[in-house]
Amino acid sequence: MPQMPQNADNHAHFAYYDKAHEVSFVWAGNPDELIEVCPGGYGEPAQDAIDPRPYGTSAPATSVGWLAWFQSIAQIYITRRYGNE
Repeated sequence: MPQMPQNADNHAHFAYYDKAHEVSFVWAGNPDELIEVCPGGYGEPAQDAIDPRPYGTSAPATSVGWLAWFQSIAQIYITRRYGNE
């Protein structure tokens, strides 16, 4: 996948960092926007992306629900990419 531009700061978003694999996931919260995958941590250029739509985007009732949904997508990506380490 071609390298994507660095994610913009000062915008509301969800971010999840997986320390074991040193990779961040950043999402603006819009179901039509891709989740950016940033190896090396938040603020690094995105090198992959996840389409959130196949995971179902019916609105969870709370922001905690959205965060849990977002983190589960990140965990699926990690498992597919790195296996069950």
